[in-house]
Amino acid sequence: MVVLVAGAITGALWESAETSGLVDTWGWGEVAFEEGCCWTIITGMLIAPTPWMYVLILPIFIVGGGYLERHYGAIKMLIVTIGAHIAAVLIVDGTFWLLRDTGLPWVDELSQISDVGLSNAGFGSLGAVSAGMPAVWGRRVRLIGSVYTPEASSISVSPTVRLKA
Repeated sequence: MVVLVAGAITGALWESAETSGLVDTWGWGEVAFEEGCCWTIITGMLIAPTPWMYVLILPIFIVGGGYLERHYGAIKMLIVTIGAHIAAVLIVDGTFWLLRDTGLPWVDELSQISDVGLSNAGFGSLGAVSAGMPAVWGRRVRLIGSVYTPEASSISVSPTVRLKA
């Protein structure tokens, strides 16, 4: 619900985050962190990169977050989903930071990208759900997630992430 409200308030439900400037303002990444905008790791997760991304990621977030909240409570659900998001962002940006002086072109290019969205939180909650289920159901959830993730990733590689000059 918070994500949809944030999307409505910011206009992300109707316009891509890049064209509206939301990626520049609210997006996380190495550039934002170097500029001292550490808060973007939280605020950026409330904005989807493009309006149709709400359709792709909200079902995963609703299923994963809903299951976690029902079985473990709202506080634990928030800890898992926000924690998964923060961990994913910090691991990726930390890797880029460690490799920044290697001269690898892909590191230089990718470390300049800012991003927004809650897919890290959604897939983190889905992973936690699969770990908390009986083994047979956990494997099924992981299988569905492993099929869904590459498909969503291939669709979502779009101009919504932006190289900062």
